[in-house]
Amino acid sequence: MENSDHTRTKVKSPQTNGIVERLQRTRLKEFDRITVRQKIYPSLAELQTDLAEGLRYYHEERVPQGRWG
Repeated sequence: MENSDHTRTKVKSPQTNGIVERLQRTRLKEFDRITVRQKIYPSLAELQTDLAEGLRYYHEERVPQGRWG
């Protein structure tokens, strides 16, 4: 991602790790189980494009749901 700071989670930090796990679970629910099953991807590039669009939507347009939203 452009202009983003990458950090590592602290060891034995369930709260920080939980945020990352929640993002992964949401991506699995909203993208992998829906989009990937509705479309046959002839190339990895097309899959990557749709995944990037899904992440953009998640970070920029999706209504936050939860504690830090």
